[in-house]
Amino acid sequence: MLRVKVSGLNYQYQPSSRFEREQSRSDWEIEKFNAPFDFYTIHIASRGKLNKVTSVDDIAERFLDGGGSVVREKLTIPGVASLISCKDARGQVFSFIEEDR
Repeated sequence: MLRVKVSGLNYQYQPSSRFEREQSRSDWEIEKFNAPFDFYTIHIASRGKLNKVTSVDDIAERFLDGGGSVVREKLTIPGVASLISCKDARGQVFSFIEEDR
């Protein structure tokens, strides 16, 4: 079972043929990410702009300088990416991924 939290809403799905049919009628696309752990990428109808991050450490420093905080310390997955989550001064949480090169 896959559990996904999007904007405060919880979604769960159990892969099945019915799910496959429903997915083909929706604007959502769920695909398994090629990684040494279970991770899924979810594409939704409204595609936002992907901003590449060259350093999650630099991003964390900018949030701290602006009165924000780091809510999830840097998590590095060797050969894949590094992830960090920060909260701005207004309380909004953002996560950033730095791809491993």
